[in-house]
Amino acid sequence: EGIYSPELTNTLSGELDRFFNAIQDLSNYPEELTVRTAVRESAQNLIASVRHIDESLKAQRTDLNDRIEGEVLEADAMIDQIAKLNVQIKASQTASASEVPDLLDQQDKILRELTQKLDINYYRGDQGMVTVRGPQETLLVDRGHAAHLVVGKDRNGSGMFDILVEDGASVQPTNVTNANKNGR
Repeated sequence: EGIYSPELTNTLSGELDRFFNAIQDLSNYPEELTVRTAVRESAQNLIASVRHIDESLKAQRTDLNDRIEGEVLEADAMIDQIAKLNVQIKASQTASASEVPDLLDQQDKILRELTQKLDINYYRGDQGMVTVRGPQETLLVDRGHAAHLVVGKDRNGSGMFDILVEDGASVQPTNVTNANKNGR
């Protein structure tokens, strides 16, 4: 917001106007020392404005990457917990069926929270265990196995993090950044 605020836009616009006006004055009065000094000062002011915008954009990118990383860590922990609950549900069905409803409720709560972070599809299969698929139909949870969400530098060089799924089977992680409608 601060980067594209009217005050900042007016400042940059004003600095550009002053710089080009100073250049125009220099073309009319090339021998005048005060005009030359004004060109140099307006150029320095313009450079300072552009640097300020650059620094602000970098700070905003860092903040966004920190937020993305936090969200990915939370989603990864949820995926792990769903897989662990799958194992507990399977074990409880054979040992003590009275625990199963509570475990299913816990798992349903986590699944609802995960849908707020990722586009997922899930279904209950064998012995009440859930299978979860994420963006691009990436397998996130299968019985007791959980894939892992990680962040990595984007390949486009923008400096923004990409969201990757490491499933343990693939050599290359799957990039789901742009496939996730709940993401960026």
